[in-house]
Order: sequence, then C-alpha cells, then structure tokens
Amino acid sequence: MLPLVLPLYQPPLESLATVEETVVRDKAVESLRTISKEHSSSDLERYFVPLVKRLASGDWFTSRTSACGLFSVCYQRVSNPVKAELRL
Repeated sequence: MLPLVLPLYQPPLESLATVEETVVRDKAVESLRTISKEHSSSDLERYFVPLVKRLASGDWFTSRTSACGLFSVCYQRVSNPVKAELRL
C-alpha cells in the first residue's frame, strides 16, 4: 500500500484543476482520480471530499467542471451521510 499521498499532492493539483487551459485541468483531474484510488474511504472523506466541495462551489466554471470529474471517484466509496452531503 502506498503511503498517504493525497494531502501532499492535493494543493498543487487542486490549483491546476482550476486553470483555464483544458489540457492542464484534465490532467490534474486525472491525477487526482488516480491518487484517490489508493486511499481508504475514511481518507477520502477527510481529504478528498472537502477538495471536491471547494471545486464545486468555485466562482469559475473551470473549478466546477473539474469537480464533475471527481464526484464519481469519491461518491461510491464514502459513507451514506457523506453521500447525502455531496448531493446538496
């Protein structure tokens, strides 16, 4: 099992997921999706879900577009209360 890398890579990838350049944004989302697969449900709830929420509530379409690519990664693996929270 890989060490917990999501907190380490999250800030730069989150920033890249908000840029206007589509190729950069898509690669950041792809990287976040890959990294998320290596972590437990509790780690996703602790680190990944807040990231998705921040992106989804961003002012610009770029962050909201990136959030759309990340919901499916965490939704299927988090607890029911968190799923309900994500649906809001």
